[in-house]
Formats: sequence, C-alpha cells, structure tokens
Amino acid sequence: MHSTLFGPIKYSIIPQHMGENELISANALVESGTFAAILLGTLMGGIVSGIPNGGVIAGIAAIGVALIGYAFSRYIPSAPSLSPQMPFSLNLFTQTFNTLRLAYQNRIVFLAILAISWFWLYGALLLSQFPSFVQTVLMGDETTVTILLSLFTVGIGIGSILCERLSHHSIRPSLVVVGAIGMGLSGIDFALTAQHFTAAGEIYANPQFFHILFDLTLIGVFGGLYSVPLYALMQGRSEAHSRSRIIAANNILNALFMVAGAIVTMVLFESGWDIPDIFLLIAVATLLVAGIIARIIHTKAKNEL
Repeated sequence: MHSTLFGPIKYSIIPQHMGENELISANALVESGTFAAILLGTLMGGIVSGIPNGGVIAGIAAIGVALIGYAFSRYIPSAPSLSPQMPFSLNLFTQTFNTLRLAYQNRIVFLAILAISWFWLYGALLLSQFPSFVQTVLMGDETTVTILLSLFTVGIGIGSILCERLSHHSIRPSLVVVGAIGMGLSGIDFALTAQHFTAAGEIYANPQFFHILFDLTLIGVFGGLYSVPLYALMQGRSEAHSRSRIIAANNILNALFMVAGAIVTMVLFESGWDIPDIFLLIAVATLLVAGIIARIIHTKAKNEL
C-alpha cells in the first residue's frame, strides 16, 4: 500500500518543482538516496535481528523513520493536482488496464517503462539469489552477503551521481545504451567468474572473490547510468495531467517483470540450472533485450529533438 501511493507521488512531483534541465540531477539524488536507504535498512535489520527484543526495536525504528519522513515532507512546497476531476474506478482490473493503456499510447514513454522494468527484474533476481549464491558457491557467511549487497548498492549510487555529471543537466539517452551494454558485459564476466569459482581456504584471501566484487560493483554503476536517464525521460515526455498514472503504470510493470523473473528462475532451478548459470542467462538477456530497447529509445529520442 505504501509503495502504491508513494511511488507515483515521489516521481511525478519532481517535474512540478524542477525544470527539464534539472530532472537528471533530481532523479540521480532520488535513485542514490533510495538505494542508500535500502542498504542502511538492510544493515540495521541484520544488526537488530541478532539482539534480544529485536522485533520490538525494529518496529519502533520503523515508526520513528516514518515520523521523520513525515516531518521532512511538511517542508515540500505545495504541488496541487493537475487533474482533480479525473474519474476513478474502484474496479481493480479496469483501473489497471486503463493505466497500462494510457502508458502504451506514448511509445517512447512505454519503452522507457519496459527498460526500467528490465532493470528491476535484473536487480531483483540478483538480490534474491545472493544468500544462496554465497552459501552454495562462495561458501561464505552472512557477512559476505552484506558485502555483496553493499557493493551493489554503492555501485548504483555511484552510477546515478556519475550519470548526473556526464549528462550536463540534459537527458542523454545515449547513457542508457552505455548502461545496458555495461550491465550485460560486467554481468557476463560476473557469471563466468562464479561458474569457475574455487572455494578453497579463506574467502577474503581469494582473488576470484575480489573479481566477483569488482564485477558486481560495475553492474551497479552501469545500472545507475542506465536507470536515471530512463526515469527522467519518463517524466519529461509524459503529459503533466497524466504523469502520476504513467508512473503508476511503471510500478505495475516493474512488479509484473519481477514476478515473471521469479517464476522463470523457479522453473530453471527445477530444470537443473544452478545460480551461476541463471546469472549468465540474465546477463546475456540484458545485453540483448535491454540493449535493443535502449537503442530504440536513443534513436527515437534523438529524432524527436
């Protein structure tokens, strides 16, 4: 429920307070801040879970964070609704269909949504498999999982800020192409290294482990380069009166892609695939699918300029 309301508001309010030449900077801050918060929450959750009454402490902390967020939100300038008379259906399926149809009518925005959804599919697949990957392939422990998660998250933050520096305050679809290719190539190297990983001796003295960490960080960096221009493109090319619904459509497709990815992963496991094989498949698919979508977006956006 929180994400249903917060997501569309978070991204649609940015263009109401920022000019088009500020969208990249704003989205870079939002993206890096989001993943920094995810990392901090994960680390704190791990610490709290290991102490007495950890559940109570976690609940109090969650309420405290919510109150802090509310306090900061009071300082956000007013952003009145741009379509207050918009009809709304309580029929879940009708409303969802109408929302997706609205996004589909704007081709470049819909392509941006598909590309963003692929990014979340890739990221969700990696993150969901980290614990099993560390246990069965790297022969590590919970600390190793935290290291992998931390570097991936830090990489996305670095990539987001780097995108802002390289964009010079304008939406550059070419960075989406660079990001897609980078995610694919670094992901392939990551998977191949994992396939040939030899768990012998202390993991933190194993050069292959640092190779994996380097690749994982690169995936995050290129992921930031890839996703930030897509969010800015989605915002900048959406009509102001329908922007929140466009972003809602993005959230719907993000969720569908992640669920589809989880189902495919389950089927592959049942077929005898192991985790490095699945990592290799998603990396190759990213190089092909995300690369093709990114190239189409780059060409179409360039022609419209």
